[in-house]
Amino acid sequence: MANTGKVAPYIPIDPVIIWTKVNFSTAAVHVICDQVMLNVMKETGKNYKEFKAVFYMKSDIYKNYVIKVYVGNEKYLHLSVGLSASPSGEQVVILKGVQKDHKWNDDLIPFNYEN
Repeated sequence: MANTGKVAPYIPIDPVIIWTKVNFSTAAVHVICDQVMLNVMKETGKNYKEFKAVFYMKSDIYKNYVIKVYVGNEKYLHLSVGLSASPSGEQVVILKGVQKDHKWNDDLIPFNYEN
């Protein structure tokens, strides 16, 4: 290949994020869901009587979760949630996105609406 003297533009490459397999919800995931429930209700404009984490996936590099939540009447939400630390070192839970109208057998697929 001949050298044309042109420099290719810099394209940042994100690290490959590996997600766990889908797991049944744990007590820790239930706590995360409880912490974002009010934000989810604000985002969706609905007041859920039931709000129970069922399944989740977690990324290996960042503290991100995709969580399937049962909200009653055979309806499910998929939540994209991130964890970070506050300046004082406390854990902060951030709702990054909500997907509505899911069913029990819909696959959990990582997503992020934060950007």
